[in-house]
Amino acid sequence: NERWTDTATDKFYAALSQFGCDFMIISQLFPGRTRRQVKAKFVREERADPERVREALQGHAG
Repeated sequence: NERWTDTATDKFYAALSQFGCDFMIISQLFPGRTRRQVKAKFVREERADPERVREALQGHAG
């Protein structure tokens, strides 16, 4: 289970603000990661940095 680099995490947040919680689409931006891994990343980030997650999702809402 490969660690998420800071760069990948930034890309994850950018994808979150673009696609919301569509983990299937987001996982396609990360070859080698499954939808389940991306969702697990979301759950981890939500615990670690709920503010950043909320801001990313607000970006998605428009």
